[in-house]
Amino acid sequence: MLLRTLRLSTSRVLGTLFAFTHLGVKGVFKQKAKDGVQVCLMLDRRQALCPHEAPLVAELLEVGVEIYVPVGSVLQFKKGNIVDDVIFITGSANATKKGRSRTSRITSRQVKVRASVLELRVLITASDVLHSWAIHSF
Repeated sequence: MLLRTLRLSTSRVLGTLFAFTHLGVKGVFKQKAKDGVQVCLMLDRRQALCPHEAPLVAELLEVGVEIYVPVGSVLQFKKGNIVDDVIFITGSANATKKGRSRTSRITSRQVKVRASVLELRVLITASDVLHSWAIHSF
């Protein structure tokens, strides 16, 4: 359902996620940015700059996706999207049977703190990714 909703976006996609565990999601973000849709993502700083994730982040930056990370040592583990001003929240739980049974409780907490978390962010650039990549490569 999320991929279908993302594919139908026409103006703006705002997303929060921890990691690109489903490459189809990254592909849709990338294609939408190429199509002129504004795509802004908030990722976890450590995850976005780690060696296996940095190349994916660099690809998204190249096509114009804005990528933000929380300020400080905050763990960004929320998973949700606002697609064309319609909220699509998946919560912080993973898509497992146990995760789905707990998502509504976790999501309701996130909605209350969401505004303050989004204010505590910084934009990362391709040079941030390249710098991190150089540190971790041999």
